Amino acid sequence: MSRLRQPDLIKRTIADGVSRGDIGYARRKGNAQLELVAFGQSLIQSDVEIGDDVVILKPDDAKKLLEPLRLARVQISPDGREIALGEAIAFSVSGVSQYGEPIETGTLSWTATGGTVDAAGKFVAGAEAGLFGVSARCGAVEGTAQVRVRARDQAKPEPGGTGGSQQLIWSGEVPAQKWMNFYTKVLTRFASTPGLKLRVTFEAPADNAQAKAKADEARAALRELGLDDHISGL
Repeated sequence: MSRLRQPDLIKRTIADGVSRGDIGYARRKGNAQLELVAFGQSLIQSDVEIGDDVVILKPDDAKKLLEPLRLARVQISPDGREIALGEAIAFSVSGVSQYGEPIETGTLSWTATGGTVDAAGKFVAGAEAGLFGVSARCGAVEGTAQVRVRARDQAKPEPGGTGGSQQLIWSGEVPAQKWMNFYTKVLTRFASTPGLKLRVTFEAPADNAQAKAKADEARAALRELGLDDHISGL
């Protein structure tokens, strides 16, 4: 076995990289799981060991040990489908972690407008035509898909057809800092279109000490706009 050259230089490089947050320093426990020792915090050279049970991690992998995987987003599919009054459609759910990786959702609570939805995600349209939402919630995380219900005597538009009209539906997340650009570049194209409908959902974390005050401020602003002032979570 060859002897490790310049071990002090290697230890100093590791310590500096960990302190800057460029790498993570972890130790493999007896059950083969990794335990994060340091990442993005001061680590001195003398505390660095080199051995079979020591692992150097990429920043993303170190963050996963620092904050375990948790459900961050619930995605419902299909989204934007169209069905007739009284017809049914089955929705499925997938969970996404804070790192964008697939994760189990756990027990879901389903709700819907414009019809009924069972515990398996089967939606049955009611007696009213329009654009409605089907939501699935797990704890504080909720996802929503849209479904358009048409009257039975209303023909379903053919993709690419030239006659009649079609409904353009989009659903997705817009970063808060891009909201004005989204309005300017996308919504202004339809601002004068009769029948334009917007459905908005926002989630804003708030410290326990500030949650009530922020909710009251938001309710007051919503009332000024003539909108429903119901805010869940409190």
